[in-house]
Amino acid sequence: MAQIKVFTFILLAALVLFVGHDEVDASKCCAEHPIAGGCTNDKCNNYCQDQCRGGICKHRNGKLGCHCYC
Repeated sequence: MAQIKVFTFILLAALVLFVGHDEVDASKCCAEHPIAGGCTNDKCNNYCQDQCRGGICKHRNGKLGCHCYC
């Protein structure tokens, strides 16, 4: 009986860790980010592509930033 409880605890802990990890990654998409050395569409697209559909430089509130697509 104790083995089942330990296995269940480990399984639930792993599930919580994986769910939390996905939420952190998704926070990059649909948002603006500063790019070191100034924003260019190539830099921005490369920055966003690992977790989003890519990105493009946009002016927001008088500043040029990298917007990662949703």
